[in-house]
Amino acid sequence: MAIAIGSPFRNFNSVSVGVVSGTRRSTENISTRRPITDLVQTDAALNPGNSGGPLLDANGLVVGVNTAVRVQNSVQIGVGLAIPSNTVVGLLDQLKVAGDVRRPYIGISGESLTREVARSLGLDTDAGILVRSVVAGSPAERADLRGLEISPVRRLGDIVTAVDGRSVASVEEMVSYFNGLKPGDEVVLTVLRDNHSRQVPIVLDPWPDDLQQDR
Repeated sequence: MAIAIGSPFRNFNSVSVGVVSGTRRSTENISTRRPITDLVQTDAALNPGNSGGPLLDANGLVVGVNTAVRVQNSVQIGVGLAIPSNTVVGLLDQLKVAGDVRRPYIGISGESLTREVARSLGLDTDAGILVRSVVAGSPAERADLRGLEISPVRRLGDIVTAVDGRSVASVEEMVSYFNGLKPGDEVVLTVLRDNHSRQVPIVLDPWPDDLQQDR
């Protein structure tokens, strides 16, 4: 059972009931375009005013903090999302000291590499993150990561296949791993370039306040 408490549409102290429909879901922060990963999915009704309220189990224990809903054609479709309580507990020290949370940032825009694309390009891997662009001045640029180039000659971007030896197949997987780190930490990316694997150390920056489109 999942019980959501909040003030939807300023209807204070409202309760809605459903179930935990799934875990490890992802969505995107609409203002920063950063993936939010490892979310709890519920069909308990969530509306504006529920965000920040608790999602409880049948024993009254907090299992998450309500944060978002999925929409289709501007219509809610009955899928609510909550940040897991374990994630919140891990962020409490930052919230108490700084009042906000600064997530790590490397400065790339990427997409999952599909098996079909990998085969068409003759790559030695069929899983990873294809780097489409690199943000100027970012940790990725300082580490000489390369994005897709069309002109003057088309060049394939780097492909990130692992972080600190852990395989990654999507941006969401990489962000989920970064969420356990903090700005200033160093990671080592395994990068495929021209079918040659290389190890690339990168020191993570804090997520920029004015970033709108890259990760």
